[in-house]
Amino acid sequence: MPKFLQGPTWEEEPQRDKYGNEAVQDMVEKRDGNLDNEGKAGIYWEHLMEYEQTQLRKVYAEAMSRQSPR
Repeated sequence: MPKFLQGPTWEEEPQRDKYGNEAVQDMVEKRDGNLDNEGKAGIYWEHLMEYEQTQLRKVYAEAMSRQSPR
């Protein structure tokens, strides 16, 4: 498995509205050239990345099994 696909498994897509908003102080500190969290807490983005990695792992595993079936 490629390293970029390694990580925790997150099966259920995170629902943006179920996560808290980013703290105002964090928003002020980040506005000067850093990435914008679009007002959502960082944990939402972590869970979204884990979910997307999980989905990509499934696609990768399926493609590899077609290339060299066991």
